[in-house]
Amino acid sequence: MADTIVTIRQMLDSVRTQRKQLKERLEMLDRREDTLLEWLNEEEPVQHIRIPDDRKNGSTRLSAFIQSKLADGKPHGTDELAKFADEQGLIDRMKSSKRVVNMTMQGLTQHNVVKRNSDGTWERVRG
Repeated sequence: MADTIVTIRQMLDSVRTQRKQLKERLEMLDRREDTLLEWLNEEEPVQHIRIPDDRKNGSTRLSAFIQSKLADGKPHGTDELAKFADEQGLIDRMKSSKRVVNMTMQGLTQHNVVKRNSDGTWERVRG
């Protein structure tokens, strides 16, 4: 019985050590990501698209931006729209871009501004 307790305590110590190492690794990766993003901004500044600020009925800058992208009449996927929105800095980097865009699209669908096609892409409702 005493051997079992010792073994369990050793395993618990091992798990705690691994967790500490993973936290330290994650912190280091966060710092590295910040540095790389900073370098990217220095080397390749993003040309921001002027987003019309005609926010009617309480729409957001993201909503206005998405509507401007869909104005080309072509269907666009959530991944593509999320990438464009990220490039414009419209979504907090701590949030899931795809999730934020999807929620925005759901709202626009409820207001009959966009529709979702059977292939999962989105397009503006004509009219």
